[in-house]
Amino acid sequence: SSSSSSSQDDDSIEIVSKNLSAGATLKETATDNGVFRNSTVVKERTYDICLEEPLHEMRPNTKLVIVDIPGMNEAGTSSKYKDFVNERWHTFDIVVIVMDARQGVNTEEQHALLQLVNKNLKTTKNLPVLILGNKVDDPDNPEQTALLGEARTAVEQMFQVTDRQTALSDLLLHTSQNNNDGPPDGSLFPAVLPISAMHAFVYRCGSRLSFEEFCEMDTDFIHKIGKDSYGRQWRRFGKKKQLEKAFEAVSGDEQRQDGVDASNFESFVKVLSVCIGNEDQQTRLIETQIDVALQRMKRPTTAAAEGPNQDTNKNCDLATELVGAHNKLVALGKSTDHLPAAFWESYQRLKEEAFDGFLATTGTEFSPKHFASPVRQLFNYVKVLTLNLATLNETSWSGEMEKVVKATKELALQSALQVITVDDMKQKSDKDQFLILGSMLLCSSETAFNAHFGFLRLHLESKYMHMKYVDNKINNDICPSCKTHTTAGRHGTGAEYCGRCGKVYIELGTTNCPQCNRKGYGNQVLSHKRDGNGNEIASCDSYCRFVYHVRQAAWHEMKVLDGKLVPVDEDSYKENVTVTVPDSLDDPEHFGHVLWKSCQLLKEAGV
Repeated sequence: SSSSSSSQDDDSIEIVSKNLSAGATLKETATDNGVFRNSTVVKERTYDICLEEPLHEMRPNTKLVIVDIPGMNEAGTSSKYKDFVNERWHTFDIVVIVMDARQGVNTEEQHALLQLVNKNLKTTKNLPVLILGNKVDDPDNPEQTALLGEARTAVEQMFQVTDRQTALSDLLLHTSQNNNDGPPDGSLFPAVLPISAMHAFVYRCGSRLSFEEFCEMDTDFIHKIGKDSYGRQWRRFGKKKQLEKAFEAVSGDEQRQDGVDASNFESFVKVLSVCIGNEDQQTRLIETQIDVALQRMKRPTTAAAEGPNQDTNKNCDLATELVGAHNKLVALGKSTDHLPAAFWESYQRLKEEAFDGFLATTGTEFSPKHFASPVRQLFNYVKVLTLNLATLNETSWSGEMEKVVKATKELALQSALQVITVDDMKQKSDKDQFLILGSMLLCSSETAFNAHFGFLRLHLESKYMHMKYVDNKINNDICPSCKTHTTAGRHGTGAEYCGRCGKVYIELGTTNCPQCNRKGYGNQVLSHKRDGNGNEIASCDSYCRFVYHVRQAAWHEMKVLDGKLVPVDEDSYKENVTVTVPDSLDDPEHFGHVLWKSCQLLKEAGV
């Protein structure tokens, strides 16, 4: 859970803002969980939940945000959710783990979940952790008591802490003394609490329903209330009588309170409340969130930099952290003047890291992907400025859009020149250079490209046309045997004649004899075979009996296969081309990606 005044957004998150009752939210999220579990990406929905009795009193302009993550200990879905937790751990203030107490900590998934929590506590951010042993519906059952004891022992060993039962007693004593200034000594965590969510739900929810609404509850819940309240006598009641008796049980103050007490839910709420604390404690939590956001923005300057948070910081979105820090500072009534400078300082580090990363890997991969991160950060910053300019009225925010436009142009030009002037580019084959330059010119029809990068376009086009001329000169009219220029048309349309060795070439796949066509004998079918040296030849078996040599498909000839363009002669293509050209400009591996994204940004900025 996190006490915060804002929520984050990125490409893999679906944000839905709804104001629903707790019951309606529960019903909708239960349906969504099945769909989301089958998705390859994590989707997040946000709800403003209305409670008659808030879990805890919050400071002004602050909400209690509960991030409910299903499937954390399920073998089929846990991986993507664990990645989500690792990436978002720094945003949490309290962690609540709900485990099935009937299983103890005996499954591989439960053990892995606790290890994940323990690792993040040590390497990312130290938080109060509450481990709820759920489904303790009968706390006096010896078997459930034994399993809960095993779970406590496992937690003690893994987290290297002392007796958790004594620690829980001390923690509950702390709550009874009305200490609202935050959680006590960290040695009391992680706290292990037995709980019955079903008891809590039935007795807290059932008491607020009308009889008609109560009758629509799940039959298992109704039978659970009846058996707990009336024992063996419950079986003697008819169906209608059972509904009436069960409703009486949850409606009576004494019985309802007994049910809630048995659930241990109120103990959980007390521990949760002491962790959230009073207004001063909540203010400290939000200040910590701001500090963490600004710290995450201070990325390492090189890819080789080490540190426990390096992997999660690499996924840091500067604009998201910035707007989060801004909203929280506003909620606390504090200035945001220092935030723009924090963004530009972090962006400059990121940009330097991108250029260093490109130069460090040119000998192995020669990929433009390193430049995608800085242009993405600028693009997201423009979105923030566009959406929030009305509220960003401090002096320090004036002129930010102009700074982004200037930085975007500089990045686009500098990265383009870096690609085409680096030594590795000069050592690339003419065909590789031809494809790289052509990729960078794909967005040259964009109005923004011509308006802001016109001279760059001329520079790229001059190099591109030179490479195109060289490529045509080398590939389209050269004899494969003696490397002499061939002459077209002497032996019919589609044939190439070499004046030095006398060979006549036709393209791979030619089925009609060019010589017969030239003499007016019509389309005579050629038969293809191999000569004594294994070279493919084609001979006319009809009139002219002419023998042709077969030229393999040019490296750049393509065909459509499964909806994609692929080389006709894959071996020839690989011999001539080493760079990869993705289909979409949206792909960071595309040499035109940064220029295309820059054009999108400049349009977003309105220039």
